[in-house]
Amino acid sequence: MYVIEANGISKSFGIREVIHIEQLKVEAGRRIGIVGANGAGKTTLLRLLGRQLEPDAGLVHLHVPAVFWSQMEPPEIKELLPEMASRFNVPVFWRENLSGGEKTRYRAAAAFQNPAPLMLVDEPTTNLDMEGIEQLEQFFDHYKGTLLLISHDRRLLDTLCTDILEVEAGKISSYKGNYSDYAAQKEAERSRDQSAYEAYRQEKKRLKKTIQQTKEKSAGIRKTPRRMGNSEARLHKMGNQSAKKNLDQAANRLKTKLEQLEIKEKPLRLTSMQLHFEGTKSLHKQEVVRVEGLTFAYGEHLLFQNAAFRLMKNSRTALVGPNGCGKSTLVRLLLEGHPAVQVAEKATIGYFDQQMHILDDEKTILENVMAAAQLPETGARMLLAKLLFPGDRVHQQVKVLSGGEKVKVSLAKILLQGFNLLLLDEPTNHLDIPSMEAVEEALKAFEGTLLLISHDRHLISQVAEHLLVVENRKINSYSGTYEAYQQQQAKGQSQDVEQHQKQNQERGDEQEQAMQQREEQLLVLENRKNHLIGRLSLPAPDDDVAALDDAYMKVLKAIRELKEAISGSR
Repeated sequence: MYVIEANGISKSFGIREVIHIEQLKVEAGRRIGIVGANGAGKTTLLRLLGRQLEPDAGLVHLHVPAVFWSQMEPPEIKELLPEMASRFNVPVFWRENLSGGEKTRYRAAAAFQNPAPLMLVDEPTTNLDMEGIEQLEQFFDHYKGTLLLISHDRRLLDTLCTDILEVEAGKISSYKGNYSDYAAQKEAERSRDQSAYEAYRQEKKRLKKTIQQTKEKSAGIRKTPRRMGNSEARLHKMGNQSAKKNLDQAANRLKTKLEQLEIKEKPLRLTSMQLHFEGTKSLHKQEVVRVEGLTFAYGEHLLFQNAAFRLMKNSRTALVGPNGCGKSTLVRLLLEGHPAVQVAEKATIGYFDQQMHILDDEKTILENVMAAAQLPETGARMLLAKLLFPGDRVHQQVKVLSGGEKVKVSLAKILLQGFNLLLLDEPTNHLDIPSMEAVEEALKAFEGTLLLISHDRHLISQVAEHLLVVENRKINSYSGTYEAYQQQQAKGQSQDVEQHQKQNQERGDEQEQAMQQREEQLLVLENRKNHLIGRLSLPAPDDDVAALDDAYMKVLKAIRELKEAISGSR
């Protein structure tokens, strides 16, 4: 059974044809990841298939109900069931003043509240922390319908997808398997295409050369000498004419073969970012950053309490933790020179922040990059060309650039200053997958010390050799990859369960009584929550629904804190 059938569809914006598809059929139950460079037309394709956008030509048939989920538009459902709101830790009602992460979780809750047989999803992990991404991944994993998914999260594409649909130069190509399978198939395909193109070029060159040589031989056949007798001349002329005719026929056959030679176009290879770090000055001191006794709060909100960690020379460390735990704040404290922070005297710090404050919007790309560059303008232009800003494009003002383009200019400005300590806060936001992979390679090759904030699990796995994990207002250090950390956590949780069981058996009457009191409080709160759920589900005419919603969220928070207290005392 097909859930989508598209025939002869095309869509143009201005004179540029963004999508042109002869035929596409989507089978029920498939999980299709849609990939391609920024601007390739992925979102346009998804909107066409979801009937959110009308094609200029062709027809799209949707054979089942569908949900279109975009990060740029409000969700179709503006009121959640309280149980679903609780699962995603969001309010019952949609509000425009929700944080970015809350809006993403709300959209997820709305989509999964009454899941349609077909979901068309555009970047569902935007603004989510790792815990949120993994929760969303579990919901998608249990979803039984058909999924079309645009994402730059390669781990998500690997976990969920049965097929990959690539959008390139307005056309689509289908690949079986997940993203890793697609990447391997794509590389093999490019290798075959390149080999076929080289063979075509060589054969074309050989034929042209042979034709030229044959023509030269034909033209070089001597005419009959003047002193030769008539009989000899006739014989000589006949022999020459026969040889010339043979050569001309051979040349014509070769020309025909050349004309009939199957043309192989030069393989289209997307120009990707090629990054390298210039003039990084090595430090002699092994300890680059030392943090001891760090306590910091915003008002009554305590982020860190007596936290401590170190960054060693040439280490590559990822700083991870849930949204709101203080990761970006910690980086700013390092930059601002908090009393609990010691940085090596000769350390030079390059800082990339999510708001890209390093850029001056009123200046051009080149002016921004050259403001503190360690290379002459020629070197800066070469780097910008590698970042896909060739020629006169460097004279564009930064304020007219897209988010992804601003990221590249920020990275260029950092790369050209020779820093030996990089503090990068979500450096791959807004980048397409090829650009993200280029950044990975550059960070792996960086010869200084790196502290990286990212929710991209694949990036962390590829780059980081150490982790700093913000937990319970502390900063815990782990040596090893993100996968090793996850395995250690899973093992630790299993051991904790055993330890808690043992402690429960040995716990005295006083502890048992305290636990019983907390559980009684929890029961009261659960009853209060259920009461609020009932009123929110069927509000009376004089009920203040917004006040009930706020009360519901406060009860949820109290339940969560009490559960954490109960868990921590076990």
